[in-house]
Amino acid sequence: MKTRPDHPIARALLDRLHERRLAGKPVWAAAAHDIASARTLEKTRADFLVFHPDFLPSPNALLGGLRPLGNANEKMRAAIGEILSAVSIPVFAGICGSDPFLLSESFFQDLKTLGAAGVQNFPTLGLLNGMFRTNLEESGIGFGREIEVLAEAPAAGLAVAPIVFTAEEARAAASRADLVVLHPVAELDFEAGKAHAPRAKREALSAMAAAAKNGNPAIILLCHVGFMESAEEASHAWEGLESLDGFFVTAAAEKATALITALSKTARR
Repeated sequence: MKTRPDHPIARALLDRLHERRLAGKPVWAAAAHDIASARTLEKTRADFLVFHPDFLPSPNALLGGLRPLGNANEKMRAAIGEILSAVSIPVFAGICGSDPFLLSESFFQDLKTLGAAGVQNFPTLGLLNGMFRTNLEESGIGFGREIEVLAEAPAAGLAVAPIVFTAEEARAAASRADLVVLHPVAELDFEAGKAHAPRAKREALSAMAAAAKNGNPAIILLCHVGFMESAEEASHAWEGLESLDGFFVTAAAEKATALITALSKTARR
């Protein structure tokens, strides 16, 4: 089981998130790609933001973050200071953990000095599949490496909030994390045409949540809203899955604001 981060910003955030969970209130997190989106999302009363400069407000935003255009980690480090100065809520850094040239110890210390509260694996190889993903995994540049790198962040006092895509990943990541974002896209059967069925999504989400709790009973679990068709669908997941603690929104700032406003009205029966 991982140790509790000693960074005051991270500790204060985690204490607040646990209080929200005990009160039955959803935890909110959102992805920001620049100062404007960070300021907009702060107004939604999100609990924390995750920053990565390649997160663009377009239909291919997640794929765009995976393009090999320069050094993703250096671009993030160079820009996150402005984001931290622009908002008053905690900000996590989206890091490319599969980068074989990342000097993680000094990198995480730099993030702590800048004022980051934690880290998340974005861009992530978890969004890839097929032969390309297989070849990357076989070469040692795989999803497991992302989780291993994140697990080094607590030594710098940072909180850890990985995005995971399967039940197996959820179980493995939970034992090394403070929060886990569940995105069950890899568990859905797209070839059978059932991937968009709300029931299939809830079942996949439930299996991942159970696996994460098995790895760490105290883990805070957020549902990635990106695979949901609507706020109503996400609301049903919240109402029906007691182990969920909140949501992670990656839409453009205006859409994210609308989603958070709608989901804030959701209450567990």
